[in-house]
Amino acid sequence: SNGLRKARRTMSKEVLLVVESVSNEKGVPADVIFEALEIALATATKKRFEDEVDLRVEINRHTGAYETFRRWTVVEEDDLDDPAIETWPTKVAETHPGAK
Repeated sequence: SNGLRKARRTMSKEVLLVVESVSNEKGVPADVIFEALEIALATATKKRFEDEVDLRVEINRHTGAYETFRRWTVVEEDDLDDPAIETWPTKVAETHPGAK
């Protein structure tokens, strides 16, 4: 919805302001702060899952917008041990055509 987009834009701007402020005050490179924020966001997001999942967060260094990616290990269906982090090729093809 429109309100959600506005909230995301506001948060994105706030991310950039926080990174710039901390970088200037503490003399820490902005990339180090972005990486710490990405780890913190991934850790917070993982808490929403009952199972242990492999997540990665990527913050756009120019806009402050971020995306969360769930990573899977692709194994043959017979070798599936942990469905929280593993999937099989036919399922990937069905849910994400063109994925590599």
